[in-house]
Parts: sequence; C-alpha cells; structure tokens
Amino acid sequence: MRTAVLLACCTVLVIAPALRAEAPRVAIVLTAAPAHREAAEALRETLSHQGCSCIVIQLSAARTPGGEDEASPPNPTAATTTAPTAEGPSPQVLEAVRHLRESRPQVVVSVGGGATALALQAVPDVPVVFCMVPNVLDRSFVAKGAGSAARLLGVTTDISPQLQVEQIRHLSPKATNVGLIHGPRSRRTAEAIRAAGEKKGLDLTLIPAQLDKFAEALHRLDERGCDAALMIADADVYNSANVQALLLWGLRGRKPVWTFSPNLVKSGAFAGLYVDTKAMAAQTAGLVDKVLHETPPGERGLRYPEAVHGGVNERTAEMVGISLDRSLDDSVAVHYQRQ
Repeated sequence: MRTAVLLACCTVLVIAPALRAEAPRVAIVLTAAPAHREAAEALRETLSHQGCSCIVIQLSAARTPGGEDEASPPNPTAATTTAPTAEGPSPQVLEAVRHLRESRPQVVVSVGGGATALALQAVPDVPVVFCMVPNVLDRSFVAKGAGSAARLLGVTTDISPQLQVEQIRHLSPKATNVGLIHGPRSRRTAEAIRAAGEKKGLDLTLIPAQLDKFAEALHRLDERGCDAALMIADADVYNSANVQALLLWGLRGRKPVWTFSPNLVKSGAFAGLYVDTKAMAAQTAGLVDKVLHETPPGERGLRYPEAVHGGVNERTAEMVGISLDRSLDDSVAVHYQRQ
C-alpha cells in the first residue's frame, strides 16, 4: 500500500479539561470535510463528558493511502475528483503522525477513510475506532488479510444492506429487478446489498458505471430490464449531470430511483435512506467506551448506523405511479409534498 497522503495543512488542538490524571487518552483524527468536522466536534464533546482527555488532529485536503480519497461527499451534485498525490508523505503528514504518536493515545478515533488509513499506519499497536467512512467494504483496511481486524471497529455511513432492501420492498413492492449502480471502488458494497436482496426475494442487478461514461450505465439499466434503480454514494460515478440524467431516466420510464441523500430526494428521486451525523458520533463514542473498559476486548469489526432517516418525494411517487397511502408511516421520517 502506498503511503501517499496529500494535505493542505495539519491542525492540532488539544482538549484537556480538568480531569483525573488517569483519564483515558483519546486522539481524534479527521479530514477537513464539513461533515467530518461536525462529527469530530460531537465526538470530542461526548468523549470529554465520558471522562476522556482528547487531542484533535485535523488533516486538510486529505487523500488516503493508495488513492482511497473521500470519494462520497454528502451531495454528489457537487462532487469532484481529487488531484493526484505525490509519491511520498508530505511534511504536514509527518508532523501529524508525530503529534499522534507523541500523544500516546489509548484509542484513536478516525473520522473519514483517509484519517482511518493514516491512523492504522501511524500507531500500529493502538485500537482504532472509525466513523464517517462510506463504502467501507471496499476499503483496503477492512479487506481480508489487511492485518488490522483485531484492533479496528467503527460505524460506516453506509445503510445496512438489509434495511435498504426492506425499504425498497416496503415502499415500492412492485419493483422486481432493481438496477444497483456502482463504481470500481463500490463494487463490494453493491455485492453486499445484492446478497441481502437475494435473501428477501428481491433481484438486484449490478450495473457498473463510470463518471465520464454514465450514459452506458443508463443503457445497461434498460438492457437488463431494470424497473427501478438504487444509487450508492460514489463520486467516481456521480456528478450533477449524471444525477440529473438518472432522475430523468426514472421519470421518463415511470421507474423509482432510490438514493442516499435528502437533497436528492427533494430534487426528484423517489426515496432514500441516510444517516444522522450526531447520532453516528454518539454511537461511535459508545464503541470507544467499550474499547476502553471491556476486558477482555469485545468484538471488533463493522457497525451500521443505528439512527437512520428516510425521505420520500410524494410528487415523484405520483409521477412514477406509486401509491403511498398505505406506506406513509414512521419508517419514513420526511415526506416532500406535492408541488
């Protein structure tokens, strides 16, 4: 794995409230994305209340080792690709690693995929609890043989595959062949959703897509007879034009499009499921507490978000011929009204 990480700057903030000398030391490492900063601040506040002494290390404009950058922004209509990185770690990276090691944390909390990869390399003997990592099954640090399984656990931004399948069956029960659009770096995530669909009797057809050849993915949807589509957060697949093209495909064919963003539901997708950042931070803080106090250590590995919100666009539902009268219940929290 390459260790190239491109940073604009590195900011270190030590938060040391009046705690006991034996207060657990926790390092929070994050990239500069606004959602990551929001999650990190919620984590810092919660962990401090739990009696931890926190050091916060912010990485800006981060790209993870091996090119695994933060490729799934909350709003893909604004997604752009990240410029190539240099072949060696920058001075800012080395400084961040130095601060991280010198803080001698008992646990590292990493916010984002880049921060997680960096933490695992920088402190190889310390447990790492991650959050805000999209398409986590496609990340190299959770791959079979990565060697970090014994000390890695956390919460992904991905919705549980089982929950996604259940919501599709619940809100659009007539859908029988859902096109599952994915990129090269979200294929394993897509395969997990397809496997969950098989258990529930729902066919999901994998549709590979590329950012600059998205029209080919739309052609595959028609060619494979898909009567609905499910989006995965992946900036290697979606930009504003591609999102609009997919939504138009759904409206023209009277086929529901499922998404991962409330903004996209509001913009015309049929429905979607998405996470609550603050609730995810609370769930992550709970995992940190378990790591610090469970003896012997508890089970490591992936957790899906416990707090999930749903949205449905009633106008789009009407346009694609789906009746929601019997489906509007607590499983969908936000209903975008007919215009």
